[in-house]
Amino acid sequence: MKQGAHKQAHIPRPETGSADMEADSAYLETARQDSGPRESRMPRSVALDFSLTKAMRQVAAVVGLHTNATGRCFLKEATIADKASLSRRTVQRALNGLVERGHLAKRSTGRALELRWCAKNDASGAPKVTHQVRQCRSRSDSQESHQMRLPGVASHINGLSNVAAAAAPDPDSGKDPGGGARKNTQGALSLLRWISTRLGVDYHHDDRALGVVRGWLDDGATEAQVRSAIERAAGRRKFEPPLWVGYFTELVQEEASRPPRSYRASGSRSPSRLAASGVLETAGAPIGQRAPEPDGPPQWLAMRAALKTAMGEDTFASWIAPLQFVCVTADGTLKLRAPSRFHADWVRRHHEQALRHAAARTQDADDVEVES
Repeated sequence: MKQGAHKQAHIPRPETGSADMEADSAYLETARQDSGPRESRMPRSVALDFSLTKAMRQVAAVVGLHTNATGRCFLKEATIADKASLSRRTVQRALNGLVERGHLAKRSTGRALELRWCAKNDASGAPKVTHQVRQCRSRSDSQESHQMRLPGVASHINGLSNVAAAAAPDPDSGKDPGGGARKNTQGALSLLRWISTRLGVDYHHDDRALGVVRGWLDDGATEAQVRSAIERAAGRRKFEPPLWVGYFTELVQEEASRPPRSYRASGSRSPSRLAASGVLETAGAPIGQRAPEPDGPPQWLAMRAALKTAMGEDTFASWIAPLQFVCVTADGTLKLRAPSRFHADWVRRHHEQALRHAAARTQDADDVEVES
């Protein structure tokens, strides 16, 4: 090289801290895991924290699936939002909520967030949580299919609730103590899938919606009555309120109180649909049969006669006739017993005022209490 020629200066490569190098390698390793089954490393304390919102559970499940052996996760907020099918702002609020509750600690590494679980898994007592994850390549198909096996805790990310698994019988006992409860839960799951499809609203991942549908079945409504009520709601295009709000419940109760279609077609005066199906055993008897004679003091019989005249035969036979006289307390409260909780709730909601007026005239009672 000739003298005076410019020599190329050697520029040393800046050193990178070991923590950042570890974060980058962990991030790249996480990015390479595109498919296949993974085991969630979400701590048991998070899974059993029922104060978490649905968005927090979704974010916690995604973070748990991408947590390494040291209990840390390196994902961008945009990546978490894509995998959880949430907006980035919702993911930020959910992460802040998890941090405030002491479940997560987060630190920015430049390329991604370093999320670290604050509680370690209890290897001896914590149930195993296994997710089957199918990665989707496009934004339109970015929702993931999760199956979460955790006794007593339901998955909130695009999957059916596992409440039915919690009600399953013990295989070692040889008994099935919760047969009716499990049957109603399975029926509620089937109905919730149908409701989501019919209304075009994704309700089937929400445990509150499942609990409401299960309550309809527990109170005596049939699947046919629920389907009929939802069809009426779909026809009116009124399904903006959430499923667990009273609008749909009122429709189901109204549908359950209607007489059977065969009676309506023949124009017969008939008991309610619940009475005809045997749920209300003492409701008005079908055609050709006599209803059981009422039991109680003369004042109660006179009150029944007054209510029958004021309400009409159909309403009286469906809701007042099944009520049984219990007693009149010292403070002037008339106590009546309904054959079911659903029946008692309906009478209190729709006929309590009429019962109070009749009781004041015939029983000298100041109040009426209907129990189930």
